[in-house]
Amino acid sequence: MSQQKTSAARRKAILTRHLGADHPDTQKAAQDWAYMALDEYVSAIVAKAPPLTEEQRAKIAALLAPVTETGAA
Repeated sequence: MSQQKTSAARRKAILTRHLGADHPDTQKAAQDWAYMALDEYVSAIVAKAPPLTEEQRAKIAALLAPVTETGAA
């Protein structure tokens, strides 16, 4: 686990203990920790993966693109 991810996990734990899980600062800390965990995981996977074709890159980019709602009332 990276030092940044460890620090984020500690911050999340401290804020949860002192402010509760529903506090906005705790939720932000949880979001930061989750981002770091995802970043670390994806970086490891990408480092091991063979080169991708343009089509494969486009499919992965589409998965990571922001979701938009169409036809919402």
